[in-house]
Amino acid sequence: MTPLRVKSCDQTPSLHNGRVLFGSPNDNFYCVDAATGEEIWSVPAQPHPNRGQVVSDSMPGGVVYFASVLGTLYARSIEDGSEVWTVEIGGDTDCAPSLDGLGRLFLGETDGVLVRAHSTATGATLWEGPSGVCLMRTVPTDAGRVYAAFRTFPGPLLCLETELGDEVWAFEGIGANSGATAIGHDGTIFFAEAIEAADLFAISANGQLLWRYEVNQQVLNPPIVDGDGRIYLGTVLANTIGQVHAVNPDGTAAWVKDMPNKCQPSPILAPDGTLYVSCKDKRVYAFKDPAKGDVSLNDSIDGRDIRFFIRVLFGVDDDPIRIFAADVNDDEVVDATDIPLFVDILLGNES
Repeated sequence: MTPLRVKSCDQTPSLHNGRVLFGSPNDNFYCVDAATGEEIWSVPAQPHPNRGQVVSDSMPGGVVYFASVLGTLYARSIEDGSEVWTVEIGGDTDCAPSLDGLGRLFLGETDGVLVRAHSTATGATLWEGPSGVCLMRTVPTDAGRVYAAFRTFPGPLLCLETELGDEVWAFEGIGANSGATAIGHDGTIFFAEAIEAADLFAISANGQLLWRYEVNQQVLNPPIVDGDGRIYLGTVLANTIGQVHAVNPDGTAAWVKDMPNKCQPSPILAPDGTLYVSCKDKRVYAFKDPAKGDVSLNDSIDGRDIRFFIRVLFGVDDDPIRIFAADVNDDEVVDATDIPLFVDILLGNES
């Protein structure tokens, strides 16, 4: 087998029924076998269809929707890459489309329009939002609402209803956004700025600020939210620096991991809880939260954890994952108050 090699993949690929779908700066969109990496099909899509894509089961075999940067919107069969429809919408776009599950597709930053809605069946324009330029990689939608942010600093995050595009609310005073927006299971909107000293905002479904977390690096793609409400995001600083952040549902840091290069794409969370992060050093890294007390990170709690717990307790080991495991009482610091509970866990008196 010969895995496909392309110029680069700047955004997170999509996975559908054993197939990986993504666009490349070489002006082609690809479908490859997830198991072997071999190309199944590719289609030309000029220029640069590498801003992301979204998939749907609206037809047998599935459909993938994506856009080129000069404003062509594509719908292609996942089965064989054949054309479902192609629509010229004009203007530049730096966004991936999003779907609401009701036959509507949304795209930001095209021809001076902040966000627009199209029919998933035909590609026809359903409505156009306010004038402006959107700097979001995608405009997320949930519960009959779609969210878009202006490329201004400071500027508002807009909440629009999906049927006609009417404004529901505007959240003011945030920095430029480059698509780092996600929606939690309870409807909370997580919005990260793309400025160099960025913050992550948690905004309620009615547009109220819940909390603000200091990232202090750029966030260029959407965070992800797990089933427990924890938020994960990758960051960029300058050309060769990046981090991975795990943020608790209350806005406190679970852990922060320095990376060997910038982490631009969104992380991917597997069903077993493993977090996969793509780094600009051309490697993929896997993280998994250890159980509390598993400071040796060997997937078991035994005598080997004692030495690592002591090293973290006295500041000799500053690995953020070990610190997370050693902070058994979840007060965000490893100190003497963790010792009794750690001993109980070690002896099997706590789970």
